[in-house]
Amino acid sequence: MFMNPRRSALALALALPASLLLGPAQPAAAFGGHTVTVTGGIVLNDDEGDFDNPSQSGIDFTRKMGLTHLAPSSSIFVSYCHGDEVRGEFTVTATLQANDDVVWQPHLKLYEGASCDTSDLDGELSGQFRTLPPNFHQEARIFVPNSDEGGDWASVRYDVIHDVA
Repeated sequence: MFMNPRRSALALALALPASLLLGPAQPAAAFGGHTVTVTGGIVLNDDEGDFDNPSQSGIDFTRKMGLTHLAPSSSIFVSYCHGDEVRGEFTVTATLQANDDVVWQPHLKLYEGASCDTSDLDGELSGQFRTLPPNFHQEARIFVPNSDEGGDWASVRYDVIHDVA
C-alpha cells in the first residue's frame, strides 16, 4: 500500500517532539536569567627580578557566566603566566539563590617552578563568601604570597557585577 506524500509528512511531523519543530531554545538570558560578570586584572611578581627593575606583569580580563534557577551555579577561570615560571589561577564561583541574590566566592592559586606548566603550588587562598543582590556590583581584591619560597606573589583586583535581564 502506497501512502500519499503529504500524509506521510504530516504523520512524521505529529510524531516529532515539538522542540524539534520549533527550533532550538533561546538562551537563559532571554527568559529573565541572571548574568554575573567578573572584570579586573591579575598581576604576578617573580622574585627573580632585581630591586630597580621588578619582574612583574599582568593582564586585564572580563568573564561572564549565566545563571538561572534551573542551572544556578557556574564559575569563571583566569590563568596567567609570567616569566615562564610563575602562574596565577583565579576562579570565581557563583550560585543563584531562591531570592535572586547571588552568593559568590573567589579563589586564587600561585604556582612557581621551572615552566608555566608547573604543578608546584606555592600559595593558595579562598576568599570569603559574599552576597550580591540583583543589579548591583562589588569591588574586591585578593592577594596570595609565595608561602614556600621567595617573594613571588599574585594579586587580583576585580569587580563582580550581577545583572538581571
